[in-house]
Amino acid sequence: MKKRVARLTMILGLLLLVLAPAAVQADDHPENIVGTAVISDGSGTNDSVNLSMSGIPQPPDGTRYSLILLSDDGLTSETLGELVGGEEGLVSQTFTSSSDLIANASNLWVVFGPPDLRSYEASIAASGIAHIRHVLIAGAGDDPLKKGYLNGAADQAAVALLHANLALSEANKGNLAGAKLHAEHVVNIIDGTTEDLNGDGQGQNPGDGIGLVTYAAAAGKHAGFAAASVPDSMPITENAVQVQTATANVLAWAADAKTNAGLVQRQTTLSLATLFIEKAAASLGSAINGRDANRNGSVEALTGEAGLTQARWYAQWMATYELSPARLGKLPNVGDSTVPVLPFVATIAGASLLMLGFGLRRRWTTS
Repeated sequence: MKKRVARLTMILGLLLLVLAPAAVQADDHPENIVGTAVISDGSGTNDSVNLSMSGIPQPPDGTRYSLILLSDDGLTSETLGELVGGEEGLVSQTFTSSSDLIANASNLWVVFGPPDLRSYEASIAASGIAHIRHVLIAGAGDDPLKKGYLNGAADQAAVALLHANLALSEANKGNLAGAKLHAEHVVNIIDGTTEDLNGDGQGQNPGDGIGLVTYAAAAGKHAGFAAASVPDSMPITENAVQVQTATANVLAWAADAKTNAGLVQRQTTLSLATLFIEKAAASLGSAINGRDANRNGSVEALTGEAGLTQARWYAQWMATYELSPARLGKLPNVGDSTVPVLPFVATIAGASLLMLGFGLRRRWTTS
């Protein structure tokens, strides 16, 4: 009988140790996601958080929920404000910051208190946020100016469009040589080169020398790196595809603009030169703002539609936080607040029962 009790004690301890990790794993299932927080541009760059949550219980009297973003190491935090709950536990709020929240944070908590106790949490994997930052904040070795690939692409597209419009202005004035000079600028800005295309003995590039196509290609590549590094993150993987679609469109439009700007150099009449300049300018405008190719009233993540403006949105959406109940820290005393800590209690209890079973077995065997 004594041996049977000891054996049952050890079996129960082993069961608890096996079930505890399963309980922790179950907490990661998508059905436990209760909300999202999406970064966007407010008055600055990546400085706005759009929070949506549902089924959130009211905190105990005298306490409140607050939204906190934390640095990668968790040592630096910024409280963005208090949550205002609606009916049926719905929350829909926008918070703003004075800092770049993608550059400076990768963890998000919803806490209640005082004292502030973690209630809901989310984080972006280190490997994923690193590549998202390359796309949006500062690139890797092929971005020596550390603009961030989409920022660099947008800068160079804007400068190229400026010079396409200057070429058009010169053509309208009857100055074919001036039109060819600025058309040369367009090609060199797109490619990051200093080719002497108009034959005046000097190749000029008013851009930064990196090239629109270099930036755009790198943005798509690093969005893919982020998706490959965190394949189980739906926000990263799905939006990375959208970034790649948009940057592929940008590369195609840049190629069209380069071709048409290059054709300007061959023209001997202003009418044909003007036609090719207008085509180059139109392609660069599409690269920046996208194009409603199917005329359904919106620019979507489709081949031939999304441009750099949309690519930026998709890249920001890659940094979406998916909130779930926190494993550590108390939940509000509403409903079953023990669920997040049960796996840890089970682990401790399992280990204790297993040790007790071994002890009883040894004691009763030697007695």
